[in-house]
Amino acid sequence: MSLARIVFCLAISLFLACSAEPVHEEPAQAPVLSTNVVQLFGGAKAVEIIQSPDTVNAYRQPPESYPQRLLSDFKILSGPIAVAEAERKNLQSVLLANDSYLWDVAKGCEPDYGVRIEFSKGDDKLDVLFCFGCSQLQIYRNGESLAGEEFDPIEKKLTEIAKRIFPDDEVIQSLGE
Repeated sequence: MSLARIVFCLAISLFLACSAEPVHEEPAQAPVLSTNVVQLFGGAKAVEIIQSPDTVNAYRQPPESYPQRLLSDFKILSGPIAVAEAERKNLQSVLLANDSYLWDVAKGCEPDYGVRIEFSKGDDKLDVLFCFGCSQLQIYRNGESLAGEEFDPIEKKLTEIAKRIFPDDEVIQSLGE
């Protein structure tokens, strides 16, 4: 092959390579959270703890774990149990969705928080306590009570998650029966 032909082929190759559209991958967009959800969890920094925790642990609390001002006032029946990544993702998805809650609804019952999920990021902790009897949750940040809400729309999903986290717990396994 002649030198002119080689130079021509190289020039064409360079031209085609330079004229091609660069491939840009768009970064994955985090879902836009509703103001209600952000406020429920105590602000954007608290939501970050749920979205990208260092650890997620589950605890069982004994019967009659009624509302307490401080998280340290609750007794622990069992735990911590490290929550598997699949369950962590399921929890993140349902807890951060606006349609997971009955906003502006108040129930006339006294919640019994039998399950606690702790999201930790560094020294920052966000705990979500669940009452499966009346579908209410209570949120604590760094040990202090923040807010609560009714989770009726996701009760079945949360029950299934709890059953997978606590496979040997008879009380949890009987939920929804």
